[in-house]
Amino acid sequence: MSLASGKSSKLFPIFFLIFSPSVFAIEQLEVIDSYGNWTLNTLGYPPIVFMGQNDTESYTVRYILPPNASQGPGDWYLVNLNFLIEFSKNSTNGYAYVSALTNNRSSALIKFTVKKNNDSLLINWSERNLLGVSRYSTTSSVINVSFTNYLQYQGVIPGVNTLTFKLEQHGDIKVKRLEISPTTGIELTPLSPPELKLDVKLPRDSISNGDSFIINFTLKNFGDQPPEDVLVRAVYPKEALELVGDASYYAPHLENKLEGQFEFKALKKGDHQIVIMTETISGIKRPSARILVPVGDKKGFSPLLLPIAVAILALLTYFFRKNR
Repeated sequence: MSLASGKSSKLFPIFFLIFSPSVFAIEQLEVIDSYGNWTLNTLGYPPIVFMGQNDTESYTVRYILPPNASQGPGDWYLVNLNFLIEFSKNSTNGYAYVSALTNNRSSALIKFTVKKNNDSLLINWSERNLLGVSRYSTTSSVINVSFTNYLQYQGVIPGVNTLTFKLEQHGDIKVKRLEISPTTGIELTPLSPPELKLDVKLPRDSISNGDSFIINFTLKNFGDQPPEDVLVRAVYPKEALELVGDASYYAPHLENKLEGQFEFKALKKGDHQIVIMTETISGIKRPSARILVPVGDKKGFSPLLLPIAVAILALLTYFFRKNR
């Protein structure tokens, strides 16, 4: 079995022994070795259904990754979690979690908050991954969810890997059923997640009290996927510096780079710290830069230079009279 891909390699059957007090079985595991979405159906697993009989329920599937498997930099693994969840209309207030973990490392966590609203239910939930966050609300007791996220680095290992689905119920709610779609699975892709790097350029000249100066920045995305709702802003001591120009820069989807500049006016002598911060709803590292700006006395004629100026004037007067 092989999926359409940009890679090719020979598949071979892997057998996994299962021991329990009442079961002895041989499970044949598939090897995920080509690009594409390796669904539960492809991996040879039947439909997975939780009936909400217990506060916590889980089910684990297994698959094989090649000996050189790792999360990046060339190959990247994601989880595609598709499911239907139905809440009992007799539920009142509480919440439920639906999660997916690879090798006990969380890759998907969706929280449903349930509130009784007259004779109906009000259900809110949110989905957060490395690309962004989405929030939803409904009065329907049946909800379909499709969620994709990159696995954690330690969620990818060579050899046998586990994918665990878990349902947790809290409070006065009842999940009638949770159906994990057979389209759920592990995806192998060459597309890397977002990776932001921040570069700042400081003013070359010395800064004196009353001077204006500019700090330029470039925020680059070195990943193949764009992060969402990216904001760059400056944090500074307002009693010592005045921000003259734009206070922030925004990109709804950062495909390549975001450039800009922050213009300040020095109000006070001393060493002042400016922090250029990156903010995003995406679950990635947010780079920042700390800059120490020394501000000196206001430029002008120094009283210490007066004796020197007087001496130079006297010499010029002497040579002028002598040559007449």
